[in-house]
Amino acid sequence: MAQYVNGITCKAVQGQYGEFYNISVNIEKLQELAGEKGYVNLVMNKRKEVGKYGETHSFTLNEYKPPVKEDLGF
Repeated sequence: MAQYVNGITCKAVQGQYGEFYNISVNIEKLQELAGEKGYVNLVMNKRKEVGKYGETHSFTLNEYKPPVKEDLGF
C-alpha cells in the first residue's frame, strides 16, 4: 500500500491556457522523506472528493526499487 505524504497539497485551477496545478509543500516534512541522494519520489493522485481547502490531488511516495542484476539472472 502506498504511503500518503502529509505536507503537500495540490489544487487544479483553470487558466487561460488550460488546467494548472497549484502545489504547496511543507519543506520540513518533505526533507524527512528524502532518500540517501536527497530525492523524494512522489506520485500525484486525483482525490475522490475535493478536500476541505479545495485540494483536488494528493501525493503518495513512489517506493519502487528496480531489481538488482543478481535478481534478474545476469
